[in-house]
Amino acid sequence: MSKTVLYVITIVTAGVSAVSFPSAVMGETRVDADMLQKKFKALERVYEAGFRCGGTQTVTGAGFAPDSTYVARWKYSWSDGRHALEQSFDPPNFDPSRADPGKPKTMTVIAKSKALTLEGRDVTGLFSSHAELTINSEDKVTKTSPVHNLILLNNPGDATYVMWYYPILWTAGRGFSRHIDVFTEVEPPEPSGLIPVKGTGWLWQKKQEGHWELLLDPEAGYLVRRAAFFSQDKDKPKVVVENDNIQRDGECYYPTAGVLEYKDITYKVQFEAASLDTDAQLFQEARNHLTEPFPPGSQIIDKRTEPEDSYVVLSGGSIRGRQDGKVALNTLNSAGSPRPSPRWGLLILANTTVFCLLALFLLFRRFRKQRS
Repeated sequence: MSKTVLYVITIVTAGVSAVSFPSAVMGETRVDADMLQKKFKALERVYEAGFRCGGTQTVTGAGFAPDSTYVARWKYSWSDGRHALEQSFDPPNFDPSRADPGKPKTMTVIAKSKALTLEGRDVTGLFSSHAELTINSEDKVTKTSPVHNLILLNNPGDATYVMWYYPILWTAGRGFSRHIDVFTEVEPPEPSGLIPVKGTGWLWQKKQEGHWELLLDPEAGYLVRRAAFFSQDKDKPKVVVENDNIQRDGECYYPTAGVLEYKDITYKVQFEAASLDTDAQLFQEARNHLTEPFPPGSQIIDKRTEPEDSYVVLSGGSIRGRQDGKVALNTLNSAGSPRPSPRWGLLILANTTVFCLLALFLLFRRFRKQRS
């Protein structure tokens, strides 16, 4: 005969007072789903108030080729619902198939060197710097020439960049509570002590509805050790997140390694340090790079306007046709928004021509190789 068992669960974490709640079960140990979800959200709010971490990241399949890979060092901070991320990218390895004409032991590529992403209340966007690199057959960079900066500006609250910082936040075992509406099922703890949880929710955006399956670690501040998201009526998970080797810094729990798999992309994240405080310097640096004046030669795509505005920063830091602090004539379009000056148009035309010629050259070289 099964019997009713009454037990008490007590949770203590930084910034949250100890809370005990009973759970009645029939013949098995089962945590009350509603109470556990409330506590889970409270714990996540502690991290959301101020969390920072840093490490390295290897991403495979993020380019045009399934086996393309990039490596970056990164710094990330989560504060009051805002996100800031800095990435410094390693140069690509030498690829003989991309060797320079007549120089089989060197290749010249245009690569991203640094990126800053910010999701804030009044500023949201992405800054990335690119450089032309000459790389020899020993994977050493022998020459670096700055090319341009690309700056994307979005409306506050835009979710464009979730794929930049969620692979870090989720592999850290945090940031899930905002994506789960209701805990629908809580299973008995596994022999390892981890608690399986299921709940309805959404993936990157609320329109991507489905359900989550989580493994919570009660010995590490209810950090999520494994997560899988299933779209509606799908048996195969769309996203799988796992982490390992939990460390502790004060009341901050974090893994040393984590993996996120999404479609054909794999994010392998290594954590070197983490703490429960905000990296204010990182937020300020990102804001500075996304606020005027922008460096000369920067390419700007402003998605805050309708239609979106695209332009190149002129000499002296002037933008949108302004030169030396004076507004050029005919800088407003029919909608009353600033539009590029003739000089801006020439810059865009020249830039486009260079890229088209480069693309034609690469296609011609590949064609000759195939013929040979």
